[in-house]
Amino acid sequence: MAARLVFRPAARADLNKLYDWIAERAGAGSALAYVLHIREKAGRLAVYPGLGSPHDVLGPGVRSISYRRRTVILSRLGGDAVEIIRVLDGGRDLSRSMQGDD
Repeated sequence: MAARLVFRPAARADLNKLYDWIAERAGAGSALAYVLHIREKAGRLAVYPGLGSPHDVLGPGVRSISYRRRTVILSRLGGDAVEIIRVLDGGRDLSRSMQGDD
């Protein structure tokens, strides 16, 4: 049985910023497609929550998967839900990006 998938506020904000950035450069259709593919990839974690690489240095139980080698999806299993905690550019310092995360 699949776990619930929950996007934390920081992850939703990350997706909105990513959408805006792509829309400015490539149009709304491209931005929407990219964000929807990220959400689809994140959705796989509800079925397979152990996917990805562990990053306990970022927090207990934090795991990462990449999308197109450009975007990193950070998640953790919490009870009956997989929480998407951040969606970041693959070139960002993940530890620094996680500081102050809720």
